[in-house]
Amino acid sequence: MPIPTTTDDELRKVHEALRITVPFEQLPPLMRHSLAMVAHCWRDRVPPHLFGKPAARKGQTQPGKAAVTDFKRRASGDFD
Repeated sequence: MPIPTTTDDELRKVHEALRITVPFEQLPPLMRHSLAMVAHCWRDRVPPHLFGKPAARKGQTQPGKAAVTDFKRRASGDFD
Protein backbone atom coordinates (compact mmCIF):
# COMPACT_ATOMS: atom_id res chain seq x y z
CA MET A 1 0.00 0.00 0.00
CA PRO A 2 1.49 3.38 -0.95
CA ILE A 3 2.30 5.88 1.76
CA PRO A 4 -0.25 8.72 1.80
CA THR A 5 0.95 12.26 1.28
CA THR A 6 1.40 13.84 4.71
CA THR A 7 3.59 16.62 5.98
CA ASP A 8 6.31 16.16 8.55
CA ASP A 9 4.33 18.44 10.88
CA GLU A 10 1.28 16.17 10.66
CA LEU A 11 3.43 13.14 11.44
CA ARG A 12 4.91 14.89 14.48
CA LYS A 13 1.44 15.85 15.72
CA VAL A 14 0.21 12.26 15.44
CA HIS A 15 3.40 11.04 17.13
CA GLU A 16 2.76 13.41 20.04
CA ALA A 17 -0.99 12.72 20.20
CA LEU A 18 -0.41 8.96 20.43
CA ARG A 19 2.34 9.52 23.02
CA ILE A 20 4.75 7.17 21.30
CA THR A 21 7.85 6.69 23.44
CA VAL A 22 10.29 6.18 20.56
CA PRO A 23 11.80 9.56 19.58
CA PHE A 24 10.46 10.81 16.25
CA GLU A 25 13.91 10.91 14.64
CA GLN A 26 14.51 7.23 15.50
CA LEU A 27 11.25 5.80 14.16
CA PRO A 28 11.67 2.70 12.02
CA PRO A 29 10.26 2.94 8.46
CA LEU A 30 7.28 0.69 9.24
CA MET A 31 6.24 2.82 12.22
CA ARG A 32 6.66 6.01 10.16
CA HIS A 33 4.42 4.44 7.50
CA SER A 34 1.83 3.63 10.18
CA LEU A 35 1.95 7.21 11.47
CA ALA A 36 1.41 8.46 7.92
CA MET A 37 -1.70 6.27 7.63
CA VAL A 38 -3.06 7.53 10.95
CA ALA A 39 -2.32 11.15 10.03
CA HIS A 40 -4.09 10.67 6.72
CA CYS A 41 -7.16 9.21 8.45
CA TRP A 42 -7.21 11.85 11.19
CA ARG A 43 -6.62 14.80 8.86
CA ASP A 44 -10.28 15.79 8.42
CA ARG A 45 -11.92 13.84 11.23
CA VAL A 46 -10.13 14.85 14.44
CA PRO A 47 -10.57 18.37 15.85
CA PRO A 48 -7.32 20.37 15.95
CA HIS A 49 -7.47 20.86 19.72
CA LEU A 50 -6.77 17.14 20.20
CA PHE A 51 -3.33 17.66 18.71
CA GLY A 52 -2.42 20.12 21.45
CA LYS A 53 -0.17 19.33 24.36
CA PRO A 54 -1.54 16.48 26.47
CA ALA A 55 -2.92 17.51 29.84
CA ALA A 56 -0.90 16.44 32.82
CA ARG A 57 -2.35 13.33 34.33
CA LYS A 58 -2.58 12.57 38.01
CA GLY A 59 0.75 11.26 39.25
CA GLN A 60 2.85 12.94 36.59
CA THR A 61 5.34 15.59 37.50
CA GLN A 62 4.49 19.20 36.92
CA PRO A 63 6.84 22.19 37.01
CA GLY A 64 7.44 23.29 40.58
CA LYS A 65 6.08 20.10 42.15
CA ALA A 66 8.04 17.18 43.51
CA ALA A 67 7.47 13.81 41.88
CA VAL A 68 5.45 11.50 44.12
CA THR A 69 5.08 7.97 42.86
CA ASP A 70 3.24 5.15 44.56
CA PHE A 71 5.35 2.23 43.37
CA LYS A 72 3.05 -0.45 44.80
CA ARG A 73 0.08 0.89 42.78
CA ARG A 74 2.16 1.20 39.61
CA ALA A 75 3.50 -2.34 40.03
CA SER A 76 -0.05 -3.65 40.28
CA GLY A 77 -1.02 -1.82 37.08
CA ASP A 78 -3.14 0.90 38.70
CA PHE A 79 -2.10 4.08 36.88
CA ASP A 80 -5.02 6.33 37.89
